[in-house]
Amino acid sequence: MAIVIEGYLTEAKLATALKQIAGELWAGGQVALPGSRRRWDMALKQVGSLVLVEYDGDEHYRDALKIKADREKGQLAQANRIRVVRIPYWVQLEHFHK
Repeated sequence: MAIVIEGYLTEAKLATALKQIAGELWAGGQVALPGSRRRWDMALKQVGSLVLVEYDGDEHYRDALKIKADREKGQLAQANRIRVVRIPYWVQLEHFHK
């Protein structure tokens, strides 16, 4: 199965592609860890844990508050031994074969 993302990568396009790729391992969008108000864009299930996925739009590179929030979220995930995969907006995903 080929997954094609045309044009610029957006959070919605990334979520759609990851749902198709992950299938039953898709854990949803806007995921929060227990006891945290912070939310990650989406997550995938992994044996005994989650993999949190963050789509980083351009504001994640130029807005001091976003940068600070991203650092805090990274520290929180690390403290909970949860992996975070960050995907920047400028990545071009033309074809992915499952």
